[in-house]
Amino acid sequence: AICIGYISTLKFRDDSIRLAFPTTISPRYVPEHLNKTEDLLDTAYLNPPHTAHVPFGLDLKISLQSCLPVETIDSPSHEIELDYEAPEVTTVRLVDGITEMDRDVVINLSLKRQEEPLAICADGPNGDRFVSLMLFPEINQSNSAHIPTETHFVIDASGSMSGYQYTQAVRALKLCLRSLGQGDTFNIIRFGSSFETWKDEPVIYNNDTLEEAIGFLDCSTADLGGTELLRPLEELFSQPVLTGNIREVILLTDGQVSNENEIHSLASAHSENNRIFTFGIGAACSMNLVNGIAEKTGGASEFIQEGESIEEKVLRTFSRMGTPRIDSLKISFQGVDDKNVRLATRSMPPVFEGDAFIMHAKISGQTRPLSVQLSGKGPDGPLEWNSQVTKANEKCRNVPHLAWARIRIGELESRLFERRRRPENTRSQKIVDLSKKHGVLSKMTGLIAIEERSDEERFVSEPELRRVPLQHTYQQAPAQSYSEIVKASIYSTSMNSAPALSSPASLMDFDECVPDFSMSSPKSKKKDFK
Repeated sequence: AICIGYISTLKFRDDSIRLAFPTTISPRYVPEHLNKTEDLLDTAYLNPPHTAHVPFGLDLKISLQSCLPVETIDSPSHEIELDYEAPEVTTVRLVDGITEMDRDVVINLSLKRQEEPLAICADGPNGDRFVSLMLFPEINQSNSAHIPTETHFVIDASGSMSGYQYTQAVRALKLCLRSLGQGDTFNIIRFGSSFETWKDEPVIYNNDTLEEAIGFLDCSTADLGGTELLRPLEELFSQPVLTGNIREVILLTDGQVSNENEIHSLASAHSENNRIFTFGIGAACSMNLVNGIAEKTGGASEFIQEGESIEEKVLRTFSRMGTPRIDSLKISFQGVDDKNVRLATRSMPPVFEGDAFIMHAKISGQTRPLSVQLSGKGPDGPLEWNSQVTKANEKCRNVPHLAWARIRIGELESRLFERRRRPENTRSQKIVDLSKKHGVLSKMTGLIAIEERSDEERFVSEPELRRVPLQHTYQQAPAQSYSEIVKASIYSTSMNSAPALSSPASLMDFDECVPDFSMSSPKSKKKDFK
């Protein structure tokens, strides 16, 4: 059997964690300016063939082992059942067994709040030590008057948002509008292949402008074609900030674009005066795009799938928007020279009250830190949080170095692939070295499985290239038939020397052998740990 491990930093949101397991990739829109050969090649990989059904499904078993007490587990996407196989282990299974691969599997964990900071240390490759820090900062703000802000709502009105996704986005935007305060200014941008603004410039928030904005949204539909997110953001960032020093941007999208690197680079370049809070909408939203835009501008992300509460996510977002920026963040370890500390990220993540602050660090040499301090400057003066560093137990001993390597590689990849530039071999070698050293995959490394066969067992024919289709996302009508997608494939139109695809007719036979999955709406099942 082949076992492949997966590591990801989970984000705490008001004492809860949202686990999302992707099962399909929605077709990505390709902007018109991406017409170079390398861009078309990337597009071919991003947009494999899609079909209504596939002859395989997903059977999921999740074993949960948490260092914090779990209070409830539920799923807005699938009906689940829970088993308690051991005192500290909970097993989550899908009630219906094998399920269709047309939406993310989402599991929500409600945890008992961790009042004390947590910092663990463990050895890694070559004798280096790695520390993982998690704390829930409390930011005591002065009772000052509300400071007016300038907020721009950017809503995806492309064809892929049609149906319940656009309905969810509009509903979330209306709640956002009603959460604005006295003196705030706002505007609305709808985007697709083109984009349109509600007003020429932001207007003062009051009852009249609120009702007018809601009327504008009620008359709108997802009718703007493709997903051209770059151009409206470029236009928005070119305008001066009229209220305050920071422009707040709330983006609602399904993230179905192919130029994510370009968008991330643009957001990063304008992060000094713009803070973007993102809402990922739909059953198969691009988490990389939605999380990346927020992280690069000091904002935060939320995801809304059918069956999930919109109200609490909107309120949480506006609570974060009201959190003052903490400047001059610094981490120091007792007994360790700062020059021997390498953080996983070049810049510190934002500090929001109620969310967990998580950071991973590599410490060169044999010194084991005794404590760690996070300090910064708030609007009312210096802020400081401290935690003792303990040795990681056997179950968690690999977490610090793997988490550090995963985030470090991700940041290096982001910088190298900005605006789709191809990195030079000398610059990419650092990523390859980290990937091999820590056993964490990157965009420049891969897994190879070799099967030894006897001469009699070997095939005598040439290897055949097959492109396995993906299933269309739940409640998203395909824009093209499967045969049309195959005919439009980059392999058949732009690469005469490429291997031939299997014929559309043979692949369309998939529909004949698909199991009889239930297509009913997703159900949620919640259980209390009491």
